[in-house]
Amino acid sequence: MSAGAQTLTAAGQGLERVLTVLRALSNAGVWLGGGLLIALSLGVGAEVVLRRLFGHSLGGMDEIGGYVLAITATLAFTEALFSRSHIRIGVVHGRLGPRGRALLDLVAMLGLIWFFSILLWFGWAMLVRNWGLGTRSMTPMQTPLWIPQGMWIAALALFYLSALALLARALVAMARGDWAQAAALIGARNDADELRDERMLSAEARGQGLLAEELK
Repeated sequence: MSAGAQTLTAAGQGLERVLTVLRALSNAGVWLGGGLLIALSLGVGAEVVLRRLFGHSLGGMDEIGGYVLAITATLAFTEALFSRSHIRIGVVHGRLGPRGRALLDLVAMLGLIWFFSILLWFGWAMLVRNWGLGTRSMTPMQTPLWIPQGMWIAALALFYLSALALLARALVAMARGDWAQAAALIGARNDADELRDERMLSAEARGQGLLAEELK
């Protein structure tokens, strides 16, 4: 094996370890987001019952709901990124060969990273400003804004780091001529991917765990 090939192999292995950690964090974020949504739904239900039966309000559920939805949505971005669930228009993509598709996938990923670079930059600036000024929400709760904003920025940073790691790993795969691996990392989903997922979900619904594992 040449020195260049060894370098690419080592880089790929290192990036795989990084992606494993990021995927674990993303999975934890999904569970956290789900827990927050369940807690929010219980709080809203309690709010409705208290208002209806006792004319009393817990207060602040609308504010808390806004924070929860912003954080959970951003956590979901990363999971969608790893599962390649973000919507892509594949009219041209599907008509190209492996190298052409890989080029479009690179352009799409770079555009995504560029957009979120701007979002993360201004989000961080807002967080630092509100932290320094001790800014609180203009509501009865008087929430220190750095708390929900910090959680939102953390979720955004997880997405950004995951996108960079996926891009780097895809570039290594492309340098080795492994177009299938690159497509599996950052490529647009095709009909075969959708069919596989539908079969896996159907198998899980029927309790056929082993078949579902084989289809993954």
